[in-house]
Amino acid sequence: MKFRLGLIIGLAVGFLLGARAGRERYEQIVTAYKSVRSNEQVREATELAERSTRGTRTAAGRGMVSVAETVRAKSAR
Repeated sequence: MKFRLGLIIGLAVGFLLGARAGRERYEQIVTAYKSVRSNEQVREATELAERSTRGTRTAAGRGMVSVAETVRAKSAR
């Protein structure tokens, strides 16, 4: 319950601060984000991270499917 209340309060505060910042600040944030994303070093690092974690993510996905099938089979009994 504490977590949920904290989450709701955090979202409300974030919304209020964001609403006060207004459109101009939003545009500044978007511009900064686009600037970072268009940086060649950032793109290369992102691609490297994607390639290096692909196998692990695939294996984790298969493991989750296996566990889900086992749970489904046991709950059907």
